[in-house]
Amino acid sequence: MHKVILSILSVLCLTTLFGQGQISGDLMLNSNFFMRDSSRLAYGNPQYSHQLYGADGWLALNYSNDDFSAGVRFDMHQNSNLHAPLQSYSDQGIGRWFVSQKIDKLQITGGYFYDQFANGIVFRAFEARTLGIDNAVFGVQAKYQLLENLELKGFTGRQRNRFELFEPIMRGANLNGNFKIGKVYLNPGLSTVSRTIDNTSMNSIISAINQQDFGTRFAPKYNVYVSSVNNSL
Repeated sequence: MHKVILSILSVLCLTTLFGQGQISGDLMLNSNFFMRDSSRLAYGNPQYSHQLYGADGWLALNYSNDDFSAGVRFDMHQNSNLHAPLQSYSDQGIGRWFVSQKIDKLQITGGYFYDQFANGIVFRAFEARTLGIDNAVFGVQAKYQLLENLELKGFTGRQRNRFELFEPIMRGANLNGNFKIGKVYLNPGLSTVSRTIDNTSMNSIISAINQQDFGTRFAPKYNVYVSSVNNSL
């Protein structure tokens, strides 16, 4: 991971030296002070008993130059109750990095990316920092403009779990259109997503099933598929 981050920073520096581009970023900090209050019954929380202070921070740096873009984000959590209100969580590291290049009608992104298909019923990877939500996908995403009003995109990867990754592998594809008929605009779409569970999780599921009564047992599946057809008028 550290080698990857160093490579990204090297690309950013070289591109900045030998080409023109734009550098942008953002810094977000959130601090909390915890004070005991007998009316709130919060004595079981470590923040109220002895930590007394918690903080969350995100520092992002992005670079773009024509059809190339890259970025890296540092995340920090200190005695934080953001992910679990009754617990204390502390960790820091690279929360996200990505590189993206567009070649003619094809755009390829590697690293952590956010996206959703249609209104997000079958797939939605998004970030809501103040709610402790960041389920970005770590993998590869490709977008291709088939026609002027027809785009195809697909991805494969694993979902983010704080500074680690969930084991199941996800993959999906989406075909989206944009048509005008008279004064009417149509945005039809077709999406499909699948997930393959890992062997360790499957073994745990099988072990739990085998402990059930014989009449309630079932055969678990490694692969799950879901599809959606949508249209905006």
